[in-house]
Amino acid sequence: MSDDRLRGLVQRIQRLQAERADISKDISDVFSEAKAVGYDTRIIRQLLKRLAMRSEDRHEADEMLERYEADVGITGSSTPHVDMAPRHREPFVAPAGATSEEQLRAIISKMLELRAERVEMNAGMALELKRARSAGFDPRKIVEACMWIEKCDKHGRPQMLAAEELFQIYREIGEGPRPEPRVEGDSKLVEMFAGPAPAEKKAPTLKQRKVSDALAYAQISRKNRGLT
Repeated sequence: MSDDRLRGLVQRIQRLQAERADISKDISDVFSEAKAVGYDTRIIRQLLKRLAMRSEDRHEADEMLERYEADVGITGSSTPHVDMAPRHREPFVAPAGATSEEQLRAIISKMLELRAERVEMNAGMALELKRARSAGFDPRKIVEACMWIEKCDKHGRPQMLAAEELFQIYREIGEGPRPEPRVEGDSKLVEMFAGPAPAEKKAPTLKQRKVSDALAYAQISRKNRGLT
């Protein structure tokens, strides 16, 4: 990575940080204005938080809050909330000669089942990565290694290694010229981008140096005499 590119990235980050600071100050000013005219800023913050929620999530949170308040004796009477656990749905399989509605119901049933499994798997993977971090490993590298192994299982390790070598060629070309570039891989790609190998430069001979000096002196002499 070139210094210019790094400098550009840092400058962009600095500009965004400055904009974020300005926006934070503007938000603070609006809260101050609301407080000055008699509004409760704590309630406004709660309102903003609720507005950011989806309507179904907001409704579910309201129901849960009412139940918890009842449990601790703030309002109403305590009611068991066993139904707050994830609802168990019986899987629906479309029968032979199913109608369009039954086919759609079966698809939705399967999708819900798969989505529930995905939630559990994501939670399990997050827990494993948390344990990895606690043990001193880099979770991102673990994810990258898993993705690499999955691709090897899908495409074969030799093909993945060949693809990695080809990617290295593109990366070296994208980073620009380097001293003594070493390009390996697909011969056609090398031919297209690398070009012919540069000829080895040899030191000029004594005769060549004398001729070069004579030409230089002649050019200086012509300029001194006003000749082009």
